[in-house]
Amino acid sequence: MSQSPPNEKDDVVPVNSKSAADAPPPVSFTQLFRYTTSLELFLDAIGIVAAAAAGAAQPLMSLLFGSLTQRFVSFGYTQAQYVQNVNNATALQELQEAAANFRSGAALDASYLVYIGIGTLACTFIYMIIWIYTGEVNAKRIREKYLQAVLRQDIAYFDTVGAGEVATRIQTDTHLVQQG
Repeated sequence: MSQSPPNEKDDVVPVNSKSAADAPPPVSFTQLFRYTTSLELFLDAIGIVAAAAAGAAQPLMSLLFGSLTQRFVSFGYTQAQYVQNVNNATALQELQEAAANFRSGAALDASYLVYIGIGTLACTFIYMIIWIYTGEVNAKRIREKYLQAVLRQDIAYFDTVGAGEVATRIQTDTHLVQQG
């Protein structure tokens, strides 16, 4: 077996790569909310409850759909028994009762599905509005703090940054924080 020549790409180190020592230290979960007021934390808690309620609707809809499917199967079974016993008077009465039960049960299940859909819409609207609001307010606070920190720098700092770079950095960094 012959050895292949060493790959030249293995020896090349990217110019823009940062070492692990240059990376910022990780922050704890509570430090993520250091610019948040207690009212915003309360609103976020309401948003979490609303998001959980919106998420719980899917299993409820599956249960109701299963109930509706069972009603179809039961009615179909009763109808099949009627077809086998066409001349039986009790079979006709059972079919009429099964049809009435099917209609009322299916209407009840359908109304529950509508109510769950309206509840899901409301809960989704609530948590989205709350989280968008708190994200915007926190991004605004972070932009203000960032600008204050930049303006406290020595004048020589601005010789090293390009034109518009400070404004661009403020916008992109706070957008990243806002998006999560």
